[in-house]
Amino acid sequence: MSSNLRQYRESRGLSVDEVSTLAEIKAQTYYKYEAGTRFPSRKKMIRLAAVLGTSVEKIFFTDTVDHKSNKAKESI
Repeated sequence: MSSNLRQYRESRGLSVDEVSTLAEIKAQTYYKYEAGTRFPSRKKMIRLAAVLGTSVEKIFFTDTVDHKSNKAKESI
């Protein structure tokens, strides 16, 4: 999850402050999501996915993200 968040954020050219402002989340809390030390609530997952232009599943429930094809890959 944490690496997916960072990858989606960077692919959109957004800073942590921009994402946290748009998603109405404290920047400090968002840093914890990217670090993998905290997991967002459903409501915050939905906000983050909307800001990052993807689905909740692709960010939070897949292992890796292929940004070139914009497809999520699940490891088995």
